[in-house]
Amino acid sequence: MSDGLDEQEAGKGKLLPAWSGQTKFFPQPRGTSRPTMMAVSLIAIAVLTAGAYAATPTPLDQAHVDALIADCEVQQKADACTELLTARLPFKKQQIASIYALRGSARQSAGDLKGALEDYDQALRVEPKLPQVYLTRGALYLNGGEPQKAADDFGRFINASPGASEGYYNRGLAFRALNRCDRAVSDFQQTLKLDERFAEAAYQKGVCEHALSQLEQAMASYDLALSIRPDFVDALVNRGAAGLKLGRAVKAEQDFKEALSLNPKNLLVSYNLGRVYVDLGRLDDAIEQFSQTLLIEPAHRLALYNRGIAYFEQKKGEQALADLDAVIRMSEANASQLNGSPTGINYDLSDFSSQNGVQASEAALASAYLKRGMLYHLNGSFDLAIADYDKAAKFNPDLKDTALLRGKAQRLEKLTW
Repeated sequence: MSDGLDEQEAGKGKLLPAWSGQTKFFPQPRGTSRPTMMAVSLIAIAVLTAGAYAATPTPLDQAHVDALIADCEVQQKADACTELLTARLPFKKQQIASIYALRGSARQSAGDLKGALEDYDQALRVEPKLPQVYLTRGALYLNGGEPQKAADDFGRFINASPGASEGYYNRGLAFRALNRCDRAVSDFQQTLKLDERFAEAAYQKGVCEHALSQLEQAMASYDLALSIRPDFVDALVNRGAAGLKLGRAVKAEQDFKEALSLNPKNLLVSYNLGRVYVDLGRLDDAIEQFSQTLLIEPAHRLALYNRGIAYFEQKKGEQALADLDAVIRMSEANASQLNGSPTGINYDLSDFSSQNGVQASEAALASAYLKRGMLYHLNGSFDLAIADYDKAAKFNPDLKDTALLRGKAQRLEKLTW
């Protein structure tokens, strides 16, 4: 399969290839089965006795101190934690560090990520032996776009807690974000050794194997994820894509259909199921599926384009002309969005909404002009045909057959199906 439009076949009514070799394999850091953001382990600070307070006088009475401790530790109230830190109470070093960590957690919950990081930093300066704080700070770094710092913190957590699966899993996410999929696969594998029912770890392992073009291994990882969680839509989508690359289009169809049954409004899966039907030569099914995609997103230009080309292949000129007209109108109205390769499988479903699947490439637009020109030519509208051939050549000067067809139109030679 090639990226974008097969230009040498464009004049022969060929469909836009289904998959782009420039596929992005890496989802945004996330953890479905286990939250990436692990809660700070609450170290009991309420064990101080009245006798301990007697050793160092404090302006706060016991009842008020108990209330502050409860508010800081249980209710996660940052103000209560702050009052404890400034009250000259006889806390031990580990207890002071825990209060900073608890205040960091409270600030994080309130959306104050900068303040949370400052508190986690201070907690670890006071007491470096708080592995859960490394895990929490690492997750904050990861979600904040600093994967190297995240990987370092997760490594510190692993050193302190080598039997905890979440450390390896989160470090795997960090390595994946660093495009170090070989290291990520190793960490996800270790995660599964510690927790064999961790579906998300199996899925993420498959994603990285997919990125490394280890398609059979990726298929096995997706199989494992789905054996644990049969309704794992992302794993179904990726397994279908891997299967298609391995020449297993029928299996890909099954996976995409199952994904759609679980999420009927999934624009990405709906469109690419249509592409599977194209690869299988089932144009009626492809047209129906692209129509379903357009019910979800009427402005999906590639669905319109491919449906129009499928109609063209079936010699349904009126329907083909309507779809190609719509594609060209939308593309001309949004000329600034014509960069990039045609939308293919995107393995990050959360990212897909921002792309919206409507950004046609210049190659596809050139082909749309060419096909519409051919339809005009078939109908004897030579001037309209010549204008479209010229536009096709403008967007793609190397598009095969454009000059030949233009010459025929200039000589008023009609085309036939």
